Amino acid sequence: MRKIYLLASFVFFSALSVTAQSPLGKGGAQVNAGLGFSSWGTPIYAGVDFGVHPDITIGPRISFRNNSDWNQNLIVLGFNGNYHFNNLLDLPSEWNVYAGASIG
Repeated sequence: MRKIYLLASFVFFSALSVTAQSPLGKGGAQVNAGLGFSSWGTPIYAGVDFGVHPDITIGPRISFRNNSDWNQNLIVLGFNGNYHFNNLLDLPSEWNVYAGASIG
């Protein structure tokens, strides 16, 4: 059952990411936040992305998860980087297709 929740969460957040607006570009900044659904608790996160190249953004993240079944709270500090494929794929500015990695 956990795998189903994990897969559903991944698909949901991936769909949100794909329909975002154009990339930030070098020197831009963007604050973002989210709320998720999981069998391990309700994750809440916030972060900031900074444009360091027309196609690359990096930034810190903080997330919090409360699991009442296990009576535990988890706070994670992390960092992520994303590569935006808009210029490479010659996409219109309404689209923002990107892939990234996070560590925390």
